[in-house]
Order: sequence, then structure tokens, then C-alpha cells
Amino acid sequence: IENYSIINIRKSKEYVKESLRFCLSILLSEDILKDVVITVVFKEMKRLEYGCCYYSRKLPDPRHFVFVINSELTKRKVVSTLAHECVHLKQFCLNELIDISAIDSWKGGESFKLDTIRDKYWDAPWEIEACGRESGLFVMCMRHHRKLTRRSRKCKASN
Repeated sequence: IENYSIINIRKSKEYVKESLRFCLSILLSEDILKDVVITVVFKEMKRLEYGCCYYSRKLPDPRHFVFVINSELTKRKVVSTLAHECVHLKQFCLNELIDISAIDSWKGGESFKLDTIRDKYWDAPWEIEACGRESGLFVMCMRHHRKLTRRSRKCKASN
């Protein structure tokens, strides 16, 4: 996947792109990812809000996603949040999570109205999956970044 746009970032764009590439390569096939476009926007958010994934079937490109990430997060928390939001992207791409304006539907089953989602947030099946996969993706992604850093240092040392 090469279709990225990163806006208003204070962190390394390449680090964010590589984190997205890695997490999405674990979650989705290349065939699905070839049609995905992601815009990542860093902006001020409330203290305990880390990020969100927006997707609307009303957009002209049905595979365009917008991640909004809290600009005050540490680099590690950015990676963790990206991992979490990548799980939601996967859920949308595989039609596991369907956003129908004011209602989110999980795998064609239970619907959650947005006005009551705060009460049900931790019990929503898409959040259970995203929170559960976030930790593993984060650990694997950080290992991936360390390997890339070691390779880069070896290349520089041999030159």
C-alpha cells in the first residue's frame, strides 16, 4: 500500500508510514490493500482520546479512510493507536463493521446506536477485537522498527 497522506505531523512521516504498512500487511491481503487510501491527520484531541478511524460509504472512493490521531501522543502511543485503528480499517474492508450513519453493525448482527456507544464502548465486539489485537501488533511493529534501524546502521557502517 502506497496511498498515504499524512497531515500536520510532528513525528517522522516515514515512521508512521512504515507502521501502517507493517500493521496492514499483517491484517489484510495485498489484493485488498491495493485499493485502500489512507489519510492520517494529527490534531489536538481531548486528553484520553487517542484516535479514530473514519470511513463512509458515501465517499466517492469506497476504500478511503481517515485516521485522526491525537498530536500530543508519544511516538510509542502513536504506533499503538495506529495498530488499533488499522484493526478497524480491516473490519471495514472485510465488511465486519458497517457504518450506517448513526448505527454501527457488527458482522450483520447487533447494532449499536452512536448515542449509547459510550456505555457499550468496551463491550462492542469491534472494540474487543481492536483492543485485543492492538498489543500484539504494537509489539511486532516495534520489533520491525528495531530490525530496520539495525539494518540501516549496518549499511551506514559498511559504507
